[in-house]
Amino acid sequence: MKRSDFLPRRIVAGVALVLAMALPAATQAQSAPDFLFRMPRVSLGLRVGYAVPLVSSDIFDDTRDQLTVESRDFYSPSLGGQLSVRATPRVDIAFDVSVSRTDTRSEYRDWVDTNDLPIEQVTKFQRIPAVFSAKVYLADRGRSVGRFAWIPASWTPFDGAGAGWVFYRFERDGDFVDFET
Repeated sequence: MKRSDFLPRRIVAGVALVLAMALPAATQAQSAPDFLFRMPRVSLGLRVGYAVPLVSSDIFDDTRDQLTVESRDFYSPSLGGQLSVRATPRVDIAFDVSVSRTDTRSEYRDWVDTNDLPIEQVTKFQRIPAVFSAKVYLADRGRSVGRFAWIPASWTPFDGAGAGWVFYRFERDGDFVDFET
């Protein structure tokens, strides 16, 4: 892979990092604590990150051995979110999902075609983990003041447990060598 192929990934990762740091400050409407009319029933969280998959199976070993692909080529930005619904004043039920994807251009390390040109392909790797969980808050999330005001706590610890699954897709498109012939 050429060094210039990594530039778009670095730009995307840099922009995502700047947005992730600037977004909370930009969305804050007031600097003083505010109040709500009641305890929130639903919460939505968004996150931007960087996925570093453990690429230690035979399919990844064969890909790295035969093609000009390295482990870091499977690293990618990740975008995700969580939707939580209040079940009781101290328990939330949550659904969490995120997506990461890479498209890596490569060629065979030891082979060329009949015109002495590289044999090229694209390796695509996509992961979508999804988790259902329950969060149990260890302290009150806030307090009611009268009938019409609810003040959220500045921070609230919680414990949780969940179960999930990962959908993934690993594809290679392009030209290949038939080793049997």
